[in-house]
Amino acid sequence: MTLHRQESDPIVLGSGELYLGKVANVESATEVEIEAALKNVGAIESGATLQYSPTIKEIKSANRGTIMTFVSEESVKFNCGIMTWLIDNLANLAPATVTEDTVKGTKTIKIGGKG
Repeated sequence: MTLHRQESDPIVLGSGELYLGKVANVESATEVEIEAALKNVGAIESGATLQYSPTIKEIKSANRGTIMTFVSEESVKFNCGIMTWLIDNLANLAPATVTEDTVKGTKTIKIGGKG
């Protein structure tokens, strides 16, 4: 089994729209399924980077060398400058509740507490 390793170098994204989503079977998903799963959660003003850092474990045999390699942990960090959020879409991606005060013209998001 061969895993291609991505070192911890940041991927520079810059400014633009940020789409997030979940796809059940990433390996076999079609482009149409991926696009349908994505939600626009906001706009990034500048300076966005994404950093992926896996922890790779190797199982070695004294007489056969490395017999298995696998990812035991993953860390993903997303950093950006100024960002505006589309609260309703953000709530679709996290255990969150959105309440709207039509008198004040505000929306509040509570993240967590939904089990």
